[in-house]
Amino acid sequence: MKQFTHSRDARGFTLIELIVVIAVIAILCGIVLPVLGRSKDAAYKTTCQNNLKQWTTGFLMYVDDNEDYTPRESATPEASRRKTGRRCGTR
Repeated sequence: MKQFTHSRDARGFTLIELIVVIAVIAILCGIVLPVLGRSKDAAYKTTCQNNLKQWTTGFLMYVDDNEDYTPRESATPEASRRKTGRRCGTR
């Protein structure tokens, strides 16, 4: 009968190897996560800039179509006091 001998290939990973792999993954996560946060902030800033450009374009088109008449800030005083949604530049 053939006797089974333990070779390096049959044992699998050692505890040290698994700890090293987990440490490498943790280091990579530590590097990548702040970069993702900064890119999220940059995307938010770009969205705000685009919204401002669209509002400006719409306002100028309105003024052009209405013989240089500019609309009031709001139709009613209550409407100007209401805050709807999150404003750009605030978190």
